[in-house]
Amino acid sequence: MLSSSNSTLDLSFIKKIFFGNKSAKRINHGDCFNWAVIAKDILKDRNVLLFSDKQFIHAFVKIDGMFYDAEVPTGIHQWKMLPSYSRYPVNKIVLQSKEEFVEIWKRIGLNSSMLHHIPEIIKNKKEEVSKYVNT
Repeated sequence: MLSSSNSTLDLSFIKKIFFGNKSAKRINHGDCFNWAVIAKDILKDRNVLLFSDKQFIHAFVKIDGMFYDAEVPTGIHQWKMLPSYSRYPVNKIVLQSKEEFVEIWKRIGLNSSMLHHIPEIIKNKKEEVSKYVNT
């Protein structure tokens, strides 16, 4: 269970609970922003920072100095090492408030229907989430 900021993070449960059989690579090609917002909303007791690149190729989170996404649920020290950026290199990332992040990704609209309902989806999966995180 992830209860304190000293806990080792493994966010693989997000894929399991919210994306089912969808592969992590597939999540990162169209649902990465949903994954990032879910991580931010679930891990309320941690300082979860939302990032994307200026080209809006990928979205991910930073927690306690480590970068996470669906393909790297245990974190990595350098954002450029995230698999999405080995496929589609970029030079700059942008830290965004949740409001900015959600608004930008809604405008892009890849698969934003889930983005509109994340609080409700999390609420409906609260029992499953509580096995991994204090809710």
